[in-house]
Amino acid sequence: MVNFVNDYWYIWVVALFVAIIVEIMLICNRHLARSSPINYILLAIFTICEAYSVSATSVYYALDSPWIVIESFVGTVAITLACTFYALTTKNDFTILGSMAWLVVSALLFCIIIMAVTHFTFFLYDLLIAFCVFLFGIYLIVDVQMIVGSGRWKLSVDDYILGALILFVDIITIFLYLLSLFGGR
Repeated sequence: MVNFVNDYWYIWVVALFVAIIVEIMLICNRHLARSSPINYILLAIFTICEAYSVSATSVYYALDSPWIVIESFVGTVAITLACTFYALTTKNDFTILGSMAWLVVSALLFCIIIMAVTHFTFFLYDLLIAFCVFLFGIYLIVDVQMIVGSGRWKLSVDDYILGALILFVDIITIFLYLLSLFGGR
């Protein structure tokens, strides 16, 4: 039996690399993100690459127990629905927290690098991953408010591809962090 996770890891790396390049192209070049049909083609390429990367990662975690993937999916759906409902019903403007959340992500990245090169306990790792899930829940609230236009910062009507892209990335990131948290890897 062929083990796709271990034998074809380079396809996962290429798919992830292509997804990141396409994401940067769409976010940094507004003209490209607003030009039809190229924006649809780039979003389709991004979606296919992300789908492959997430499915390969899910298979890796499902080797231990398929319930880990199901628990992560249910948790992601619950968090997404709760954050979206809150973003649509609250009077608070979360879009002003975008730059503060970026600083927190930078600090988390630094902590992850430090934890990778030093010895760390799994409790600290689990705590860090749980905090990342919380942080990307905040990002989801900010992005929903930007799409709906209920905050200070808004996406224009022509930025529908960017809106889909940022929601997709937030939800997939929450799923992957929950997968890591429940999978213990």
